[in-house]
Amino acid sequence: MSNVPPPVPMVRPKILLVDDLPANLVALKRLLSKVDAEIFTAGSGNDALVLTLDHDFAVALLDVHMPDMDGYEVAQLLRSEDRTRDMPIIFVTAAFKDEIHRLKGYDAGAVDYIEKPLSEAVLLSKVRVFLDLHRNRADLQRFLHLLEDANRRLSAEIEERRRSEEDSHQLAGTVFATSAEGIMICDADNLVIAVNPAFSRITGYQPTDVLGRDPRLLKSGQHDSAFYAGMWGQLRNTGHWQGEIWNKRKNDEIYPEWLSISVINNPDGSINKYVAIFSDITKRKEDEQQIWRQANYDGLTGLPNRALFLDRLSQALADAKRERHGIALMFVDLDHFKQVNDTLGHSIGDMLLQEAAERLGACIRENDTVSRLGGDEFTIIVKGVDAASDAVTVAEKVITSLSRPFSLEGRQASVGASIGITLFPDDASDEGSLLRNADMAMYRAKENGRNTFAFFTRDIDDKMQRLVTLGAELRHAIENDEFVVYYQPIMDARTLRVEGAEALVRWRNPRLGLVQPGEFIALAEETGLIGPLGDWVLRTACHEAVQWQRPGRPPVSLAVNLSNRQSRQGLGRFIEQATEVLGECGLAPDLLKFEITESFIIEESQEMHGWLRRIRDMGIHLSIDDFGTGYSSLSYLRRFPVDIVKVDRSFVAEIHANADDAALVKAIISMAHGLRMKVVAEGVEDRQQLAFLQSADCDLVQGYYFRKPVPAEEFRKFLDGQDQPKG
Repeated sequence: MSNVPPPVPMVRPKILLVDDLPANLVALKRLLSKVDAEIFTAGSGNDALVLTLDHDFAVALLDVHMPDMDGYEVAQLLRSEDRTRDMPIIFVTAAFKDEIHRLKGYDAGAVDYIEKPLSEAVLLSKVRVFLDLHRNRADLQRFLHLLEDANRRLSAEIEERRRSEEDSHQLAGTVFATSAEGIMICDADNLVIAVNPAFSRITGYQPTDVLGRDPRLLKSGQHDSAFYAGMWGQLRNTGHWQGEIWNKRKNDEIYPEWLSISVINNPDGSINKYVAIFSDITKRKEDEQQIWRQANYDGLTGLPNRALFLDRLSQALADAKRERHGIALMFVDLDHFKQVNDTLGHSIGDMLLQEAAERLGACIRENDTVSRLGGDEFTIIVKGVDAASDAVTVAEKVITSLSRPFSLEGRQASVGASIGITLFPDDASDEGSLLRNADMAMYRAKENGRNTFAFFTRDIDDKMQRLVTLGAELRHAIENDEFVVYYQPIMDARTLRVEGAEALVRWRNPRLGLVQPGEFIALAEETGLIGPLGDWVLRTACHEAVQWQRPGRPPVSLAVNLSNRQSRQGLGRFIEQATEVLGECGLAPDLLKFEITESFIIEESQEMHGWLRRIRDMGIHLSIDDFGTGYSSLSYLRRFPVDIVKVDRSFVAEIHANADDAALVKAIISMAHGLRMKVVAEGVEDRQQLAFLQSADCDLVQGYYFRKPVPAEEFRKFLDGQDQPKG
């Protein structure tokens, strides 16, 4: 029976994860579940050091910032111990923002780093390199173990030694020949004495090209003398070096590789050989670059995305503070872009965004930055701004450029740009505040008529603070019974008697007094409170409308506005709510009208068609509010069960002074009557407007000329006054 001991068993490589945040450890462990390795976790540097006493780790992923000792201290302690000196350490951190931090990490003993937020592809790619190196090193160690065992038994059993040496050489030859990594062995004078097939496949050099030569023939020229001095210094001090290096193939192509060099010593401690194991990481580098680009650039326009924009803004602020110059931040929103998407299609809209990005880039200097935040929103960082006039010059160039028509696959489209401008250091000194300021100023530009620019001012900030305060108070307004419904009469244009009323909600804020809907409806939509508020208005208005109905008085209808956001919260639920309310109060369904906007039904979904039909089947009427301001037409509306059209007040305001508006109103009335629809004209404020509408055969009118919106009790008195005989 042979006395040769069994070979060292194969074991799964081990990975050490060190982070003081359990959530980070869980996330890392989940990402690394795809690799074949045992994973150990430590919540502190001390715990990590204890684990290394019992385990040989192929690689350690180490957080920098930890409470008991930071990552740099842990790395230095690991490097100071013989058994952990060669353990690869990768820092997993968000701290490496510049070269100084990276060098500090490498000085502490790190061989690589991965930035947060983590990319799964980058993490797995880097970890697998070290696992492969660990496995190959284990193979070599097993091979060396067999050689050493054979040598120890040489004096006692020569025949057994011969067989053991043959087995060892066969194993070594198999590992050497079949390894996927390139292997190069040099003698004590650093001359090549052996290379494996993978070496030739990676470098292009055949064994005859390199045997007996110095490995410096592989040098790429990408590293300075200090780099190689550091490599040789570590080899002399520790017997091992590993890291990323750029070398050159035989065809002069420069490529990146991960290289690990180990020193094999003679019994007297002198150098016997150098063993270098390396792998070509070109593909990994390309993948990392692609992932980085996808993470930092907009896929449609090629511009920096929000993440890279914020990084550029942070760097620009640091430069400006150091050099004491100003910065202008512009928030650019394309005007009427939604109309292009809705009418010409999203593919045309994407082409417009691409050309708009090119035009924006042509308006700035090379050291400025244009970014796309998303949708049709862009930002511009203008450096070296000494006065507001510098920003004005750029803004005017942008508006002029984007105002030119876009020719897109033979189709013409026109947009504009609303630009908000904020200045550093005058308005704010941090990224978040500057972006918020520019965004608010952009909305001021839209309020000023669009296709213009506006600077951030303190009154804009005050307005935003008011909105924030209202948003916080709005959540408690319904339960505190702070809302009230006002009613504006809708008159028969011929008899000038009340035909119905539109329900308009008001907010009696205990601190601010009566708040108009223009200040809080949008907030309710954004916060998801529009559903409960709409339910309350419907129930309250229906119960109050029942009180208007009296024997001998013509029925008085009720119009209730519906928000687009209510439809997104569930059309079926809203119908159930309406059915319940009508059953509670006893209001006849044909006295209830729901007013919706054109955009409410613009998508023409099957769900929307079904919902409208169910509303009509209940006997409730449907009215299109603000007609003429959207994208549809009367011919479009005939596909829906709509029976009332409300002409927007913007057209009524100028009917006696603007021939185009007058012609448009007449055309709407004529076409609506042809489709058996009634017409309500909003915003009637004087006798001239009323006379024109009467002559145009308008059915119903509404406006301050008859009555401003009033609370329920005042509206009831208004009705009672109409009931009194005139004499």
